[in-house]
Amino acid sequence: MPAWINRVLGFNLLAIPLFLCCTIGCSKKPFPLAYTSGICTCNGEPMSGGLIILSPIHDPEIHGQKRLVGKSAQGLIQPDGSFVLTTYKPNDGAVIGKHAVELSLSVLEDDAPKQPCKTVGPNVTVEVLPGKNTLEIELAGK
Repeated sequence: MPAWINRVLGFNLLAIPLFLCCTIGCSKKPFPLAYTSGICTCNGEPMSGGLIILSPIHDPEIHGQKRLVGKSAQGLIQPDGSFVLTTYKPNDGAVIGKHAVELSLSVLEDDAPKQPCKTVGPNVTVEVLPGKNTLEIELAGK
């Protein structure tokens, strides 16, 4: 058998298992998620449009000294004020634990009506628990 065939076979015997180990290891989600949906309101009325973002907060009791607490989740606010959060794939939810809440209006079209609520109130946090979560988030006016 020619030497180049031995080199190719040797490479494949090493490369294929290495590739499989990397892809299988990378496919795991390091933080548990829970399905999370909800409604955003502004002055008691459903908010229309925008992006709601939940960012995990470091909790020493849960996370210890590890500073990694998980990836942020986000969801588009629908015309009726509802949203469903996504972290890794559509509608998979948010990392279990406490989160800071943020609002982004940068996703709105230029011709979208102006929103009366521009931010989330100060120090607004929510907790995502195992199982199905339904959040109610009240946004702050100008």
